[in-house]
Amino acid sequence: MYESRNLTLPGGEIYLRVGKHFGFSSGFGVNHIWQGHGHELAKSGCKTIQDVSAFVAGILSAGAQIYCEGYQTRDGHRLTVIRNARGCAILSPQEEAERGFFYSVVTAYKILRRRPAIKVGTLKPKKAP
Repeated sequence: MYESRNLTLPGGEIYLRVGKHFGFSSGFGVNHIWQGHGHELAKSGCKTIQDVSAFVAGILSAGAQIYCEGYQTRDGHRLTVIRNARGCAILSPQEEAERGFFYSVVTAYKILRRRPAIKVGTLKPKKAP
């Protein structure tokens, strides 16, 4: 949980869904990542759509810095989780009846597009059940 005077961001699980690609800057999940960034991911060993989950897992490893880009979306604040050598992943807060609160991977890419952001935390490993 991150709290400041103007911002509260709860902790939560992170899920990478199969998703959909609707076009440039529109979509989420594995299909969106592959169709939007597959050409640049090949240099990182991500040669097929089946490699996308391993690429994203490399970005979302323990110790990755969590930043909030500070803009509001229809579903809350978007977060950017950055691990410099691996790439960048954009997460979106979600809430579902069966899962409760969690973050969904919107996209991930190798080329780091640096935007102004506030560091809000560090990714911690999942605790064993």
